[in-house]
Amino acid sequence: MGDVMLNNATDLAGARANSRQLTRTRALLDMFEEDRGRPPKTIEELRDWMGAQYIDQLQIRMSRWMHDSGR
Repeated sequence: MGDVMLNNATDLAGARANSRQLTRTRALLDMFEEDRGRPPKTIEELRDWMGAQYIDQLQIRMSRWMHDSGR
C-alpha cells in the first residue's frame, strides 16, 4: 500500500513539474514572438534570444505573462 501511495505521489509531482515546464515554454515562445514579430525558427534561436535578455526582466515578463493568461 505504501509503495502505491509513493508511486502516485511521485507521478503527481512529475505531472505538475511537466505542466509548469510547458507553461514556461509557452511563455517564452509568446514573448519571443512579441519581441521579434514571429515565432522562433529553431530552439537555438530561442536560446540566443533568451541569452540576450536580462534575467530579472525575463522573470518579470514571464510572471506577468502567467498572471495575465490565468495560468
